[in-house]
Amino acid sequence: PAYGVDSTSGYVAWMHKPVTVSSNGFHVFESVNDYADLSVKDFVLAADINWDTQYGISGCGFSLRSDGNKEAPNQYMIVFTRSTDGHIFFNALSKGKVANYKDFYANVLDPELDWENGATNHIAIVVRGNNIKIYSHRILVGEVNLSDPPPQQPVLPVKPVKPAPPSSDLSGDDLKEAKKAYQQALEEYQEDISKYDEQVTKITKEHAAVLNAYRSMEGVYEEGFVGLLAYSSAGYSNCEFNNAWLWVIQ
Repeated sequence: PAYGVDSTSGYVAWMHKPVTVSSNGFHVFESVNDYADLSVKDFVLAADINWDTQYGISGCGFSLRSDGNKEAPNQYMIVFTRSTDGHIFFNALSKGKVANYKDFYANVLDPELDWENGATNHIAIVVRGNNIKIYSHRILVGEVNLSDPPPQQPVLPVKPVKPAPPSSDLSGDDLKEAKKAYQQALEEYQEDISKYDEQVTKITKEHAAVLNAYRSMEGVYEEGFVGLLAYSSAGYSNCEFNNAWLWVIQ
């Protein structure tokens, strides 16, 4: 009922024993489920998740409506990360490639969300038809319409601002010091702009790959397997799941 689901219309499919799921590497995910042969359509999936990740952009969550292909799956993923004090992303994979995405800043809506390593958060998702609702400590922090396409333009980082030259009002030692500081700031700016250009190139290339994968994606995945997920963008992710349960909506 806390998630707007009628408890008289459905059933408990499973209550999972405590399990730790780990992944390590660049864009690597591992998914575990002791009831992996159960394919579901509409459902509520929840767990208390304790996380330990090397980098904030890695995290823990769920795989859902998966076709079970280990090498190149068609599936959705909901991942909570420690980035920006509590960040969620949604990915749709088409034959193992990201074909859609959306992200949310959960900490803005849920003050209880603890982003630090070693913390435990209660996470739940409600999946009905083309809609996914994402909850943190029973607070709605994100919603996805599976039929919506990815954004047509990528979100780019803020471009570094070029430093201003010394004021023409300065003279003598003040002008000399100002010129020295300006030269140093200009060198730092050149380094920052070089890193910025590299980031823009990478993000633009990755976004183009997402759009290309989306065009070949076979519509919305209506049913599939679910799993408890560890995702590493880089380094390692260790995700401990407790009190995990799956409710099938009828």
